Amino acid sequence: MDRARQLVGETLLYCFVFLLLTGVYLAFLYTPSGRMVPYAGAYEPLRGTMMTAAYESILRMSFDEPGGLLARQVHSRVMMVFAVGVVAWALFGRVWYGLHLAAALAVLVTLVVSSRREAARQPRTLGFTALAVGLALLAVYAL
Repeated sequence: MDRARQLVGETLLYCFVFLLLTGVYLAFLYTPSGRMVPYAGAYEPLRGTMMTAAYESILRMSFDEPGGLLARQVHSRVMMVFAVGVVAWALFGRVWYGLHLAAALAVLVTLVVSSRREAARQPRTLGFTALAVGLALLAVYAL
């Protein structure tokens, strides 16, 4: 049972790396705005239709950006595998590991929600993202 739990843990690690890579790529293409804009992208039936800038950026990344649709699909499917894997990993482990994981996920959800709210108020820039990644790497390697 320990070997199966280790395998699921390794798989979760690689899923998390894929989520980070696709998430960073998609974050630079997404525009978190409720402003109404006319669609002017490659998808002909919607051209000229008024929509929010957020939805227009999703359509743009799906149809106009190279690899955008693939990145969205990979990100979505890997997230589903990650969620199911976390449950399986917790079930393979002892109760203590499950409680530890639940607390870590609660912190993660809180961080993601607050980060998204902050990004909606003030969009990310390349310098800000590089600083955040640098601080995360520093924290990981300093511990």
